[in-house]
Amino acid sequence: MVNLASNVGAISLFFIKGKIIWHIALPMSICNGLGGFLGAKMAIKRGNNFVRIFFQILMVLMLLRFAWDVLT
Repeated sequence: MVNLASNVGAISLFFIKGKIIWHIALPMSICNGLGGFLGAKMAIKRGNNFVRIFFQILMVLMLLRFAWDVLT
């Protein structure tokens, strides 16, 4: 709910200021919604163990990427 509230606040501010880049924002919001929907369906279908392993793999990849950025 906090994330939703901050997003609505940001969208409102950018809309009022006329700073929304629609050709980027619309596909991005559609893909975000689709990813959330498919991710939720996959998590329900495959279960808790799959989500835990998937999350751990993503964390390792993110740490490796961060290390690469810092060290290079």
